[in-house]
Amino acid sequence: SDDAVGPDGSVEGANIWDSVPESRETVFYEQYRRAMETQEPVSFDSYYEPLDTWFNARAFPSDEGLSVYLLDVTERRELEQRQEESLRAIQRLYAVSSDQDRTFEAKVAEILTIGCEYLDLPNGFLTRIEDDTQHIEVSHASHPLLQPGETCPLDEAYCKRTFERDQLLTIVDASAEGWGGDP
Repeated sequence: SDDAVGPDGSVEGANIWDSVPESRETVFYEQYRRAMETQEPVSFDSYYEPLDTWFNARAFPSDEGLSVYLLDVTERRELEQRQEESLRAIQRLYAVSSDQDRTFEAKVAEILTIGCEYLDLPNGFLTRIEDDTQHIEVSHASHPLLQPGETCPLDEAYCKRTFERDQLLTIVDASAEGWGGDP
């Protein structure tokens, strides 16, 4: 209840189940009860949906009650998730690139698929530039102009801009960046 929460937002000296009753249906409740029953400290990470936050919780039982320390570890958990996703993508890329039974084109097609999934992009394609013309060689795209065999003048392609720069080119919103008519 709001009566159990101090003016600074703390619940020191209060019964946590009165202060945060929705916590009774969580891992927090289970772990805190276990700590009190066994009189052994507990430490765990858990997601708390009402606050959309991951916490590292440490609870220390005593004869007077339970001391609980919470640390917001949301950023750490998100970083760990991104690292796991990166590792899975790298493992998939390695498996594809080292598969001796796949053709070069099949490898590139699968690598483009993995890249689009990992980067959350709708299109990925490998091009060849010849005589100021861009040729789509392999594609992971639904747009009809980005299919293998399609061509366009280099000066109308995104690739033209990559040749004009000495650094990485990223186009996030083609329309907003003046490429509205391009695929």
